[in-house]
Amino acid sequence: MKTAIFALLCFLSSFACKAQGGIVMYFCGEYKHGKEIHISSSFSVGSLTVMVKSQKAMHLTDVQLEFDRFDSVKNEFVLYKKFDFSLDPEDAYICFSKTKDNDLVISEPGIYRVVLFSQRDKVVTSALVEIVPAKSKRHKMK
Repeated sequence: MKTAIFALLCFLSSFACKAQGGIVMYFCGEYKHGKEIHISSSFSVGSLTVMVKSQKAMHLTDVQLEFDRFDSVKNEFVLYKKFDFSLDPEDAYICFSKTKDNDLVISEPGIYRVVLFSQRDKVVTSALVEIVPAKSKRHKMK
């Protein structure tokens, strides 16, 4: 039994090591004064803050952040919104949030796949987020 538990822990830790060495995407309610507030994978409808973190410079300049909503009838993700951003190639920590140029507002509840594409349309990183109706007790977005 101990061997099985150890094997399982080794297996799971191998995934953690890969995530730590790569580029990770996650979400928070807002980014304020250099701090991520309400990190979660589930939020109420509203604006969303997308965080991307790496241990080293990502060498990205022009990127696209794409939101695909899961369509349960078609059983596939369908494009919801897409945003263009310009970055500093030395960035290792990026906050994508609502600006005058990019309305990062999700107004429809559902499951969303968020994908960061490089200037060569290559997937840099992605993550899933659940958006629930405003009356839900999940983290409310600004």
